[in-house]
Amino acid sequence: MNIESKQIQIVTALFDIKRESHDGRSVDEYLNYLGEILTKFSDVIVFHDCIPPSYIERYPKANFCYLEISELPLFANLKDIKKVNERYSNYPEADLVNKSDYYGIVINSKIHLLALATKISQSPYLLWIDAGISRFNLGKFPSEPKTGFSKFSKYQAVFQIDIRNWIRNFKMFKTPNHWILPGSSSRIIGGGIFLLSREFVPELDEVLKKYILGNLRRGIWDTEQVNLFFVLASYRVLYIIQKKNDLTSILNNIFNPNKNSTQVFYTKVIQFLLKY
Repeated sequence: MNIESKQIQIVTALFDIKRESHDGRSVDEYLNYLGEILTKFSDVIVFHDCIPPSYIERYPKANFCYLEISELPLFANLKDIKKVNERYSNYPEADLVNKSDYYGIVINSKIHLLALATKISQSPYLLWIDAGISRFNLGKFPSEPKTGFSKFSKYQAVFQIDIRNWIRNFKMFKTPNHWILPGSSSRIIGGGIFLLSREFVPELDEVLKKYILGNLRRGIWDTEQVNLFFVLASYRVLYIIQKKNDLTSILNNIFNPNKNSTQVFYTKVIQFLLKY
């Protein structure tokens, strides 16, 4: 069903990927995290395959959309994904994306889920928030914006950079071209919360899928952060620098931008760093 149009449409998802067997995080734990988001924000679109009816009844203002993981386009490539992960899953440094086939499919389907959300909501901006991201929140959730997004009118997307990961790699004398590589699973931009303009979503969904499948044919299966980083290099993206993975400060920067306090990295600057 269509929901009332507003400036920002928040979208999230919760799928049972059997994560508990990999890092101990259960679906019930994530339902608690999700509840914090649904309590603060109304009309959130939630794609899921595991939320019980009793939970759904507690949040009548949310828009729950049942969707099987097998309905995600990347699922059609499960056999190839398994082949790639078999080579890396036993490495001590292997990322969860290489240990859980379903996890990789879900995180790399965030843009596709936003594309599905555009068929439900007419909002000009879509804000993705991971269902479990509130575990990083160190303060109160900010309110949704009341004013226009004039500052973002020339950008197609707003992403967060956790500066700690950049500093950590530079301290290890690693220049970007040595740690930002397809297949590196580097946490280079934030994939847990980001803003896209409605018009940009279908194009990004298509281009990202082609990029991911191209890498998969080369034997590379990576996180959405790495995939998005390379794809977004060709677009107008505003990067917000964050000193910590704090949902409050990220949302405040997105909802209530202040050019005097918000630090940004532009795509051209980041691409310049990649040359060294």
